[in-house]
Amino acid sequence: MPYATAIVARFDHVPLRLACVNAGHPSGHLLRDGGASTLESGGPPLGLLPEAKYVASTVELQPGDIGVLITDGITEALEGGPVTLGHALRHALDRYLTTRRSPDVICDYLLRAAAEGPGPEGVEGWQDDRTVFVFAVDVGA
Repeated sequence: MPYATAIVARFDHVPLRLACVNAGHPSGHLLRDGGASTLESGGPPLGLLPEAKYVASTVELQPGDIGVLITDGITEALEGGPVTLGHALRHALDRYLTTRRSPDVICDYLLRAAAEGPGPEGVEGWQDDRTVFVFAVDVGA
């Protein structure tokens, strides 16, 4: 049975918030004040279960927040390697906060860590898409 995974996100400026629904991807992360929370919502991949229901979640955003959404190709690439997703996110956030540059720092680090990751154990020639979407809420928002 064919299926697809997806994340749909809507950003509202007034009030400042994010609404998202996830269909089969790893959970997103919201980095705030040096900590991280998981953006959990959604359901199974699209087309996998005909009767599936999807639940959207909404989170109020604050200036300085950083959001990270990834495809499963990132998490699978890191499986079995020395860098876990949590470690990679923490390191990327530390580098971002130290350099005070754009969210590209986080995106580049996660893509580089995934490119160097071993992939799923015992699967030779494994390939999957590796997509990272990082957003930062501007302090002037």
